[in-house]
Order: sequence, then structure tokens, then C-alpha cells
Amino acid sequence: MTTKMMILSLLLILIGAYEAFGVLGCSAGHQSHAVSLRNQTIEHNTYISAIRFTNDGRYLFSQGDMDGKIISWNIKTMQPEKVLVRPFGRYSKFEISPVGTTLVYLKGRELKLFDYETLRDVGVLYGNTVDRIVYLMGGKYLAAGVYVWDVNEKKIISELYKWGFLMSEVPTKDELIFSGYDFLDIVDIKSKTEIRRIRIESKWDTTIQGICQVIIESDGKRGYALSDSGILGIFNVETGEVTARIKTYPGKIMMDEKKRRLYKITRRAGITSEDKYINQKYALIDMSYEFEVYDMDSAKLIDKGKWVVPKDTIEKMVTEDGTPAVGILDAVLSPDGKIIAVSSEGCTIRLFSSETFKPIGLLGEGCRVAPRPIEISG
Repeated sequence: MTTKMMILSLLLILIGAYEAFGVLGCSAGHQSHAVSLRNQTIEHNTYISAIRFTNDGRYLFSQGDMDGKIISWNIKTMQPEKVLVRPFGRYSKFEISPVGTTLVYLKGRELKLFDYETLRDVGVLYGNTVDRIVYLMGGKYLAAGVYVWDVNEKKIISELYKWGFLMSEVPTKDELIFSGYDFLDIVDIKSKTEIRRIRIESKWDTTIQGICQVIIESDGKRGYALSDSGILGIFNVETGEVTARIKTYPGKIMMDEKKRRLYKITRRAGITSEDKYINQKYALIDMSYEFEVYDMDSAKLIDKGKWVVPKDTIEKMVTEDGTPAVGILDAVLSPDGKIIAVSSEGCTIRLFSSETFKPIGLLGEGCRVAPRPIEISG
């Protein structure tokens, strides 16, 4: 066989491989990613790091921490339907636009815009790796890393280099919130200047161990910040005044503005170890999900609940090295305010009633995965 024939044969093999994965045959910028049940198992084989409800609440999207998949779950049937994004490398972040049917996900140094109804790419934004993706002004702008894009024009309109970690938008305004250690900076994206600094300090002996989550009410006037040490700070966005500091436990917060309820969920566990620092042999004694509900106007605790994980379920929640899969990676409230979805048990998503705090469904069968840091409280 001549050299030319060998090269030609190799090219034909490569083309066949690409076509098998559906890479060729699609117009640029309009590639279809959805994978059917016949072609691929619809499940995660790693921790689920992010979950989001669609705007109509019919579907929940989940993203694997390392497997790169974004999976669509039907909430009515509680079954997976599609792999929306194929695992060509690690996709560490994704977000859903507050309007329409666009999903944005990170691939390398690119943010891919994907229509989850037509299953087509609809654009790409070039930037850098990001810690969080945030939509502003009802989906008009998108912020990620140090860049802010105009979504329609697909161009960068601002670069914000001097601030900390991107946390949230200020609804109705061209403003973003960045987190330092125990403070928040509100920044105007057009002038690139700090509008105000809000210091979420603790009145207890220990200081806050980093702000991990910030959510702002839709009118842009009041915000809530939860720290890694379990301090929940409630603040006035316009004045910077911290109106309440509540000592609780680390976890996730979400709000229902119609009912004026702020939910906080924590997962607590009792753990023993034969030799914690050498053999890494752990044993889970007990585990529970604990819920707190605060009135968004008075900041008073108005309800709470607890669900204890069954013993047979606890036995499955162990990683390959014997480390228990403890800690909440993500939690979201459905658009109608009835369901709290929680990612914390390896490759599964547990659904709870927001009224009774009882489990109403489980998405995924679980798996044994590589270890992650453990959150232990209590």
C-alpha cells in the first residue's frame, strides 16, 4: 500500500469515527447534542454538582461534576429523557436563561448557548474559565468569570478584573455582587466601579469562613448571604445595612417570594472512623436532612422539619475509598414553590415537599464515585 493510500484510509477511518459521534453533518453553530436512550445510558457516574429547574418547572437539568453530562429529567415521570450535552471533557458550570429555552454551559474557555427545546447550539461566547454563570437584566446580559456579555450581540461589554468571586446579579439594575471573605461588593458593570461594600460580620466569637451563596429578591432591594460557617446574613441592597444575622448551619438557601418564605436546607451526619488520618475507614452512624423556613419580612424562623435517611440507604452512600458521600452540592426550589430538589447523595437527586419536608421522589439510582471533601456538622 502506498503512502497516499495509507493516508486516505486513515482519513476515512477518522471521518467515520466523527460521524459516529455526530460531530460532522451539522452546520456550524447549530450542532445537535441530544443523545437518545438507545445510544447511551442516561445516568451520571460522578457527583451531581449542579441542578436547575426549567422556567416552566416541567424538567430538571443536572450536571455531573466530572463526567461532563447535562441530563434532562422529566419531573412528572421522574425519569431521565436526554443527555443534552455529551461528555466531551468536563463541563464545570451551567445555567438556564430566565427567559426562553436557552441553556449556557462551559466548555474549556467557551460558553456555549444551547436551545434545549430544539436541541441545537445557538451561539458561543469566548472568554475564560469561570466560577459561576449569572444572567442579568432578565437575560439581556450574561456574566461569567471577569467578563460580561451582551447575549443578543454575542460581544463583551465589560471586563471586571479587580473584584472577588462572582455571586449574583442585582435584579432590575446593571449591577453584580462579588464576594470577598466576609464581605460583598456591589459593582456597576458599565462604570466598573464599586457602588457599596456590605460587610457580613459575625457578632459571635468566630468570624465568617467565606460567603458561599447570595440570593437577591426580584425587586433588587433585599438580599440573603450564607457563609461556610453557617451565618445567614440578611441585608438591604440599597443601603448596605445588615438587618439580621442568624446563626445556623452550612447548607443551601432558596426563596419563594410569593409566599415570602426563605428555605434553608442542611444535611447532617454522625460519622465514626477507625483511623481517620491513616486508614480512612469511615462508618456512618446516622444522617438527616434538616429544613428551616424563615419569614422574608421579619427574618423569624416560622417552620422547620427533619427527615432521617434510612439505614439501608446510608450503607450505599459510601465512595470507593470508604468516604461517606456527605454534604449538599446544590439545592433548588421549583418555580411553583412545591418541590425542593437536592443533590447530595452521589449520583442521585432527592425531591422533597416544601410543605411537609418529606421525600416525594428520587432521580437516579446512585453510584460509587471518587471521594469529595466531607461536610460534617453536629
